[in-house]
Amino acid sequence: MPVFKVCLKIINKNKGVMSVYIIAFVMVSLIVMKMNQSSETPGNYEDTKVSIAILSEETTPLTLGLEQVLSKVAEIEVIEDDQ
Repeated sequence: MPVFKVCLKIINKNKGVMSVYIIAFVMVSLIVMKMNQSSETPGNYEDTKVSIAILSEETTPLTLGLEQVLSKVAEIEVIEDDQ
């Protein structure tokens, strides 16, 4: 209870400073919200696949399964494995 009373005293002493910070935070939040609403494509997310290359020196079920899972989210490019 004494700690709570000390916290309340600190909050009461710094009400002005805290209110300035709260008002600034609310204003910035509102500005960002308005900017997001006025964008050309609000909320439209398009999934894209990136191109990746897999250089595997072994053909185990684990590596084949990894390639199969990665092929769902990425375009797998075939490249030559040369030094």
